[in-house]
Amino acid sequence: MEYRLLQTQKQLQHLNTSYNKWSYLPSISGFVNYSYNYLNNNFGNLYDKTFPSSVFGLKLSVPIFQGTKRIQEIRKSELQEKRIDLDLLNTKNRINTQYEQAMATYKANLNDWKTARSNVDISRQVYNTIKLQYDEGIKTYLDLMTSETDLRTAQLNYLNSLYSLLSSKLDVQQALGTITVN
Repeated sequence: MEYRLLQTQKQLQHLNTSYNKWSYLPSISGFVNYSYNYLNNNFGNLYDKTFPSSVFGLKLSVPIFQGTKRIQEIRKSELQEKRIDLDLLNTKNRINTQYEQAMATYKANLNDWKTARSNVDISRQVYNTIKLQYDEGIKTYLDLMTSETDLRTAQLNYLNSLYSLLSSKLDVQQALGTITVN
């Protein structure tokens, strides 16, 4: 959105520069005036007779010297065009940076999610083993509760990493411009 706005501003500024360059060209203008004159010596008969009159003309203006105003206006407009070009480049770089950061975060969160998923599998295996040992009377109840707590913690970490992964996926899509997040 911002990038398109800057492109539109650039086009408008280019048109402004062209307009300033055209100020060196002579200008021609014309006019036409047509009217009716009502003349009579008697006031009562004033509108009985009309006398049409018309005037037309052309005006040619050749700009000879206006100081350096036109030159300065053209330079100013060209500098504003260059400024908009720099703003476009800056916006493009900012968008690329945002995308690269979003992709790096996404890849890191993807790795964390995979690690958390494997941790849940390992914690489940440990819990199942300790539960079997508890059922056989080999392990204590405290060992069973500790392994169950570790399993719940691993599951919670897995869900948190899944949330972070999905959130970073939205950031990537926002950086690509496929969605807008308010």
